[in-house]
Amino acid sequence: MVKSKNHTNRNASFKAMRNGMKKPKCWKLKVKSLKYRGMKGMDPQFRRNQKYAKLGMKKAALRKKQSERDQKRNKDSKSQPKSK
Repeated sequence: MVKSKNHTNRNASFKAMRNGMKKPKCWKLKVKSLKYRGMKGMDPQFRRNQKYAKLGMKKAALRKKQSERDQKRNKDSKSQPKSK
């Protein structure tokens, strides 16, 4: 027997537009109370660049932390006398 289709999104936008796509009732208050404005509706090219920039900054911070850790470890190992 053939499997039946599980889901389709064919008519969803039409149904949504029939009742009008409404903003939340207190959207102005919500925007004021947000800590950061959302990225929704921003230029997609800017958003992509922002994503990669944040990722790069995160990796740079991790590299810096790792190098400080290595330098400290090397300093400690040089100061301790080797025992036989």
